[in-house]
Amino acid sequence: MQVLFIVDRNQEHNDNHERLPQAFKSAGWEVFVEFWDALYSSSSGPGMGSTDQGELDLIWPVGLGPHASFIDRIQILCEFPAESFITRPTAWLTHHGKAAWLRYAPETHVAPVAQLADFLREQAGNWVVKPNAGSFGRDVTRVTNVPELVAATSGAPDHWWVLQRYVPEIESGETRTLICRDEVLGSYLRVPSDGFKANLAADAELQLTELDECARHIVAQTHQMLQDRGIGYAAIDTAGGYLVEVNIANPGGLSSLEALGDHTIYERLVRAVARSF
Repeated sequence: MQVLFIVDRNQEHNDNHERLPQAFKSAGWEVFVEFWDALYSSSSGPGMGSTDQGELDLIWPVGLGPHASFIDRIQILCEFPAESFITRPTAWLTHHGKAAWLRYAPETHVAPVAQLADFLREQAGNWVVKPNAGSFGRDVTRVTNVPELVAATSGAPDHWWVLQRYVPEIESGETRTLICRDEVLGSYLRVPSDGFKANLAADAELQLTELDECARHIVAQTHQMLQDRGIGYAAIDTAGGYLVEVNIANPGGLSSLEALGDHTIYERLVRAVARSF
């Protein structure tokens, strides 16, 4: 079996670009790694550096790559067979963002800042504002009024933002569940150090945990939606009986589960992928 991982030259935030190739190498796969800037298309079809894509069983982009060339690269990736990818490239366009996952979320509004400001004038209370397609807890801010909203979104005032009811239970932790194809790999609790950013990039604390009945239902339903949409690797974050986030780009969690004592996670991940062939 052959797998190609596509990585950024300046990979940040987690080490999936190292852990994933090593997991497949250890399982006996032939592993290729190319940088995003090796992607091309020509009259004879798409290609990726010196790798012969005709022999590949799996293509696994590790993250979304450089923001400026995202649309260009998606168009080229869509020329490859969709079934070759761990996640269909079109899913990055349609499901990388909070707006795609509101079924089990707290009360949420996704709109330009001006619309959110009009809403906030009418609705008092504690809210969280965050980028629609952001990750790693960046630009996530608690707000209670319009001036706070405007300040929180000043870095990208023309973008669509997410305004979501604050879930106080998140102060006790947010549970991350990693899935790969048809398997739930494991869950762990991330306890925020600042009261609401449950990201390791924001210094959250790791703890072992088990999903309660409500969280199991949300994870099961979301997992099925992921599979139906051709999304093969993702993280599902839950807290207080709600779905908080679904990360389909390059979710961390492998190192966290390993650090908490799960020493078979890589073998189970590869087996979950192999079962789909």
